Amino acid sequence: MNSNTTAPLGILCLSVFGTLSIVAFLGNGFIIAANGYSWLRSRKPIPCGLLLTFLSISRVLTQGVLVVNQCLYLSSPSTYEFSCLEQLINMAWNYCNMACFSSDTALNVFYCLKITTFAWPPFLWLKARIDRLMPRLLAMPCIVYVVFSLPSYIAYLKQGQCLTPTGNTTEKRNPKTDQVREMLAPVQLTLPALCFVLCSAACILLFISLWRHTRNLKKNGLDVRDLSTRAHLNVMKSLLGFLLFFVAYFVTINVAFSCDFRFSDPAHLISYIVLSSYPSVHSIILIATNPRLKEMCVHILNAGERFSCSSSCRNAE
Repeated sequence: MNSNTTAPLGILCLSVFGTLSIVAFLGNGFIIAANGYSWLRSRKPIPCGLLLTFLSISRVLTQGVLVVNQCLYLSSPSTYEFSCLEQLINMAWNYCNMACFSSDTALNVFYCLKITTFAWPPFLWLKARIDRLMPRLLAMPCIVYVVFSLPSYIAYLKQGQCLTPTGNTTEKRNPKTDQVREMLAPVQLTLPALCFVLCSAACILLFISLWRHTRNLKKNGLDVRDLSTRAHLNVMKSLLGFLLFFVAYFVTINVAFSCDFRFSDPAHLISYIVLSSYPSVHSIILIATNPRLKEMCVHILNAGERFSCSSSCRNAE
């Protein structure tokens, strides 16, 4: 095991990463289960629920790949780093991460078009057709990414150019890996950047629309204690929180891709914490701001509390 992971900072970072991973699995798993239960009852999935489910599934897979990647390195650092297995794990993470960016973009554009009231002709045209365009918006970035990246990965793996190093892995480099990285750089940086711009623009437009509506409510004599005003303020706060973590997530991915953090670098563990913060915290934000998900979560917590109280009473008797 590398000394960086046994040092106090390394142990702290691994503990935080493990905690965030558990939160991400539980939060996104709850969203998947709640939407699945709603579909079973109504027999008809709604577009918003479909987007939330796809987003949560992609986040569970992405976080799972990160956990597996870290566990494989901790179990056998000398044989895992620079190996073909590591390249396969990285490839899986890239695809899952692209699915996250795609679903984030589709969800925020969907919310923006459904909630905002701008009167721009192109905006109104999209607003009337978003239900039909949503599957294409969700799938198009992933399809483009697979089409442009998969041939490079297949050619790389067929050549058998992966290293199986022994000894000091920090001094070894694989020129073929760098070549593949250079080939994938345009699509790996351009597509997430486009999704980031669209997603951020949708959030900003939604924030502006909510701010205008809140200002109009105040002009009509309603203060911040009014339920409608407070609801709008809470959504605006959640949007700001989402943007903060989304920007940190996007910047970390690009820095890690450009600098090529290795497992032996302290920045590697810190980047894992940032990458895990976004899916874990945003899942909590989604549950807290979605009335249906919030109601189901409160119901489950209350049921668990009643079960715990009844069990305690039986034990006391």
